[in-house]
Amino acid sequence: MASDLRKSVFPARPRPAKAWRRGLLAWLGLLLFLAPTPAQSGRQRERPEEKPRAGFELVSTDGGFRVRLPRGFEQPKREDSPSGTVIVFTSAAANETVCQVAARTFARPELGDATADQVMDAARNVLLRPYQGAIEQEDSYIVQGHPARAVFFGGRRGDKAVFGRADFIFAPPRLYQLAIVTTFPVELDRDDVQRFFESFTLLNP
Repeated sequence: MASDLRKSVFPARPRPAKAWRRGLLAWLGLLLFLAPTPAQSGRQRERPEEKPRAGFELVSTDGGFRVRLPRGFEQPKREDSPSGTVIVFTSAAANETVCQVAARTFARPELGDATADQVMDAARNVLLRPYQGAIEQEDSYIVQGHPARAVFFGGRRGDKAVFGRADFIFAPPRLYQLAIVTTFPVELDRDDVQRFFESFTLLNP
């Protein structure tokens, strides 16, 4: 499984492209989906009286961020690219919903004149490709002065329907991605999942 992740996240022969687009190919396959169970339909919020338990706090000093995972996700497994430019943290819950946090560090010349929207558009498109994903909603916001975007999507993984949310934060020279992918759409409406995305903090903004 780890070798499959390495092959998909760190492709050996990227196609010719602008430097920053080549770098974004490293995101391909970031959301490695682990034996998804049959999808359920319908969404609902947690009952107000439910008190969510605290999730694992992930702190990456070399990645420059802090984030609190939703409950049910343990300490994530870390994988690094050989060059050290990509860091990926992956954790799966008991229902095999996947939570991932990734950071891609660009050399400043790689970015050239690319805008934040161009970089996030490209990362979003690479993310959706393996799921044949369709965007359901897309919202822009700001994280500590840096542009960010939330993307809600649906798609397929094999013969299973999948549902996901991925947030991108562009804080040059890094692009961050936070993602939840599941076959249970109700998971995306959990309050602690919302807090996962809201808890992302840059250590050196």
